[in-house]
Amino acid sequence: MMGENKKPLARKYTRDEITVTYQPRRCTHVGECLRRAPNVFNTWEQPWVQVENGTVDEIIDAVERCPTGALHYERTDGGAQEQPRATNVVFVARNGPYYVRGDLEIVMPDGSVLRETRAALCRCGASQNRPFCDNAHREIQFRDAGTHVPEANAQDELAPNQKLRITPRPNGNLKFEGAFEIRDATGRVIFRGERRRLCRCGASANKPFCDDAHERIGFKTE
Repeated sequence: MMGENKKPLARKYTRDEITVTYQPRRCTHVGECLRRAPNVFNTWEQPWVQVENGTVDEIIDAVERCPTGALHYERTDGGAQEQPRATNVVFVARNGPYYVRGDLEIVMPDGSVLRETRAALCRCGASQNRPFCDNAHREIQFRDAGTHVPEANAQDELAPNQKLRITPRPNGNLKFEGAFEIRDATGRVIFRGERRRLCRCGASANKPFCDDAHERIGFKTE
């Protein structure tokens, strides 16, 4: 169940050529937008997104660097919209979430399906905005190096341009279905394939993979 943090679902910032959408509950303050386009994204200003202060290319570059999917854009000048990367990738962050990029279908708690290109998914078990990360890993001092010995299939080739369906299982793991690879915190490929269950309770002894620890600890998502 989603937590009780009732921030606005989305805010829009518009000019003739482009509209930027910001979803506060998805933001974990990584700060890529601030570094890439500080004249556009400036938390010292109100509103903090000022699309008139940068070029369309600067805005697009900054938004597409956002690893959580909190920022998106829609071009209204006839230019190309954001495209998912050719292959789906799960990046395991040290002491942090899964950063996922690609052609994503995320099954939400109410059964609806969210189409995405970027997302940060909780793996510490403490987020109040599941399945997304809300920086709870910092509050609970979650510790995991985010590394793993590559599995035998890590050198297999991936089929490009496939959807990756992510299903958060009630009181359980994250089920991934579709061609994808997993990279650990060092950037090393540790898995390539089409099906895997990843830990989201924070207790697996085989992180990032699930070992059914959620059953042992009584992990609850509602």
